[in-house]
Amino acid sequence: IYSPLIEKWVPVLFTYANGATIAHYEYHFLILIEGIAAAALQKNIPITDSLFASLVDFSDPQRIGFVGAFVTYFRAQASDTRSEKDLQLAGQALIKGCLYHYHKAVNRMSRIGDAVPQNTKSEFQKLCRSLPEITDVKHFDDIVSTIQKRWPCVSRWLSWWLMSEHAGMLFPCKLTMAADLAARLPATTNAEEAMHATIYR
Repeated sequence: IYSPLIEKWVPVLFTYANGATIAHYEYHFLILIEGIAAAALQKNIPITDSLFASLVDFSDPQRIGFVGAFVTYFRAQASDTRSEKDLQLAGQALIKGCLYHYHKAVNRMSRIGDAVPQNTKSEFQKLCRSLPEITDVKHFDDIVSTIQKRWPCVSRWLSWWLMSEHAGMLFPCKLTMAADLAARLPATTNAEEAMHATIYR
């Protein structure tokens, strides 16, 4: 949530999960969703899917756990008549990926000399970092093709980012989240990351 008082994004829920499985994340997100819904009802705010839009890293258990919690919550609402599949698609469309985590992955890959020769490192980084800015599908595909041809050793790494469930969280031309909703969320989970320094002091 954005705090105008301190002019920063701040986390709204801390949980101790004692693990990072799908089940751990599903429980975490179910508590969060139920809390948001309860607060909305208390303030007479209609319960809409967009209330639960989230910014996450690219952990598959985290993503699957969020979708599972979203489905569980809405399956328990008598007024919601969507099928489980429809709820899964709606839940997936509420997840935005953290740009910071993507940039860290690009940096890590660029340091692997066998995959990205040192003299091409900056060009590799520039092309990879351009992908989350591109809205035109053809331009996006052209850049992807260039990366694949210039650095064939990164193809498995790049393929992971291009999987629909990951690409749909990050790249504008592949986004499953509505563009206006994505624009209202921060680009990174830095509020959470920054709090780690405070917590661990």
